[in-house]
Formats: sequence, structure tokens, C-alpha cells
Amino acid sequence: MSFEITPSAGQLRELLPEVAARMEEDFVINQLRALGIIFTKRRVKHELVIEIPMTTHYVMRIRAVDVGPGGRKEFVTFVRVQQARIGNKATQPTIKETIRAHVEIVSTKEDDSFTTFSYTLHESSMEDIIRSAIEGTYQTRNLMLKPVEKKTARKKARKHPDQESLGGIDD
Repeated sequence: MSFEITPSAGQLRELLPEVAARMEEDFVINQLRALGIIFTKRRVKHELVIEIPMTTHYVMRIRAVDVGPGGRKEFVTFVRVQQARIGNKATQPTIKETIRAHVEIVSTKEDDSFTTFSYTLHESSMEDIIRSAIEGTYQTRNLMLKPVEKKTARKKARKHPDQESLGGIDD
């Protein structure tokens, strides 16, 4: 593919799917780091899986939904925002990035009869993905979940030095 003008983001994404996928993953990971919660990330068959420990023995697993160039899973989806009219002024149509993710809620108790359940969510940020999944968990299963915060984990580690480490804070 050759270009007579500067390539668009979409063209670059097509040309460099591996680079685009890594950049999207970094974008998502940076949003999670900004939230101050504990999470781990791992690769399963070239797919990024994010696990967030939740209060009361549950884990939230988040994976990309869409399949992009080169068959890579991708979190970021681009949607067209239509022109809007506010009084006498009209906004221009724009392209906005959003995040689509498959979210599973899994019990970590071995003797639990809890059935894993999942959602596909489409939100503007990882914070909104997590918030929507938590709200859905409450509405569906009447479970009140909350991500474990980094500060909380460190305080518990100091109070109980013989307790097993939570490990894997965000890497």
C-alpha cells in the first residue's frame, strides 16, 4: 500500500496490526493504572486477559471483543458521533474511540456452587466497563462487588505479615 498523503489512523492500523494491538493494550492498561486498583494481565493465545480481584472472593476477567486486522483481538472500537444541533450552532460529526470488552465474573472459592456469568459491554472507558459490570452483577445476582484497591492491599499486607502475598500488582 502506498500513500500520496499522510496515512490515516485506519490505514496505519491495517499496515501494522501488531503495533496497533499493543498500543491499544497500553491505552487500556494505563486507564486501569490510573484507577488505583489491583489487576494482573496475562496472554492467552496472543490475547490479553486482564484479571481484577474483587471483594468477597470474586475475580473480574476482561478480554477484547472485536477482531481487527491480522485477526488480532482489539479493545478499541471507533464510532461515528452524529452532528448535533444546540440552539443555532451545530457540531461537526466526529469519530470517537470506545472500548468493547467481554467481562466474566468468576468465584475464587473452590467449594462454591457459583456459576460464572458474563457480559459484553461497550463503554467510553475501562472505568465505565468495570462500573457497568459491577452494576450488572448486582442486578443479576444481587452481589455487591468492588475492585480491591492498591492501598487496601498494602495495608492488609502490613497488618498480617504471615498472610500470603496478593502478588502481581498490574504487571
